Amino acid sequence: MSHADSVKQSEEICKTLNALQLRKILSDVYLEHMKTIVHSVFMLGYKGKVNGCDDAVVLLSYPKNAFGEAKALRVFISTRTELSAQEILSLYANRWSIEVFFRSCKQKLAFDKCQLRKEKGITRMWLILSFVHFLCCTVAGHIGAFDKGYHYFRNCVLQIAFAQNDFSL
Repeated sequence: MSHADSVKQSEEICKTLNALQLRKILSDVYLEHMKTIVHSVFMLGYKGKVNGCDDAVVLLSYPKNAFGEAKALRVFISTRTELSAQEILSLYANRWSIEVFFRSCKQKLAFDKCQLRKEKGITRMWLILSFVHFLCCTVAGHIGAFDKGYHYFRNCVLQIAFAQNDFSL
């Protein structure tokens, strides 16, 4: 990329960031233009004070072909300022399946309603949730799709329940 292209791209980034009104989120912003293309992703980074935190890294990431599209923007925040942008994104990527698991457990399996307080009860609940999540993600024809597996098993259970009680669907 030539210097002129780099300057033009930096100006484009600043216009986009101003349009997104990020100054309301970040205080004392000095944008450190990292202009790093990583796996066809354009990233812009900021390192410094973020509201409520004295030292943090904020990475703004767009797919290379969707720069400037609001729905394509992904924001990653880390307090581990010693890490590079690639290391931060790698940590997020490795952790993402765990976040999806927790969201599925809370939204569909009522994990957020759990009122267990003793270690033994929590361990048992955790094992049951893990097993049910595994089953939902490994239903034939729906491998890896928790929601489809969940709906499949839910419908099976409802059919059995209605059949035993002579309810109609």
